[in-house]
Amino acid sequence: MPQKMKVSNHNEYNQFLEKRGNVFHFINDAIENWYENTPKVAGGNNIYSDKVIILIHIIVHLFRIGLSQAFLSYLFSGMVK
Repeated sequence: MPQKMKVSNHNEYNQFLEKRGNVFHFINDAIENWYENTPKVAGGNNIYSDKVIILIHIIVHLFRIGLSQAFLSYLFSGMVK
């Protein structure tokens, strides 16, 4: 039987548990870092950050919807202007 770890920093641990299921934490973080901070290639499109891709997969999984191009274009047009 695995040994249980003893929590020594209860305040930080409780704050982590409160934030763990908060979807808005991921949304705010993804909006702040929407595009990747790499230089643009001439004629190239903006590349989305990894946090945005993870956010999209979280939304698709939570609402059990298909990952379609129509959904993504609707999401991108509504969130970033």
